[in-house]
Amino acid sequence: MLLYLQKELKKATNTGATRVMLDRLGIQMHFNNKVAKQVMWKKPPPNIIMLNTDGTLQAGLAGYGGLFRDAEGRVLLIYKGGSRKRSILLLELLGIEAGLSIAVTMGIHSLQVNSDSERAVNIVNGTEDAPWYCLNVLQAIKAHKMTFTSLEVTHIYREGNRAADFIAKSCHEDASIACHIGPLEEKLAVIVQEDASGCTYTRF
Repeated sequence: MLLYLQKELKKATNTGATRVMLDRLGIQMHFNNKVAKQVMWKKPPPNIIMLNTDGTLQAGLAGYGGLFRDAEGRVLLIYKGGSRKRSILLLELLGIEAGLSIAVTMGIHSLQVNSDSERAVNIVNGTEDAPWYCLNVLQAIKAHKMTFTSLEVTHIYREGNRAADFIAKSCHEDASIACHIGPLEEKLAVIVQEDASGCTYTRF
């Protein structure tokens, strides 16, 4: 019983009231205090384009999306696509693959890619093996990578990837990819403006 309580209480917040309760129960507990991190979307260097991507898996809806921005934070293009696949990892990789494919057609040669899926980033960078059901999309990603003069794929916390998250969650149900350059939805426009102005978001 004591071990069960200790395991469950690790989820509790380190407050004065919690410590008093533990003292009364005679339980010694060492809390791992969470440290707040300030996260922001970082603009790419001049002459390099930033691609943020994300995958989403919701009830009845699965897909991915992303957007290209320049060094000033201006949106160049938005894309999103649906999928019948039910693996979030595969959806994250499909988002990256679609973005790379579109970048090739746009004539982009220097690209930074940000994804909030650390596992997908590791697979693309070759530091983690892909599961069998992701091998086809990984091969396509590898083929796209060969066409860039400069390509960097890095992990970003979800707080800095809000724009791509918003786009992915508005994906359609069919498997085709939709691209547009036109006016942004109001909520997305606010996110993009906040990113461009250097707003920070707190992550615990």
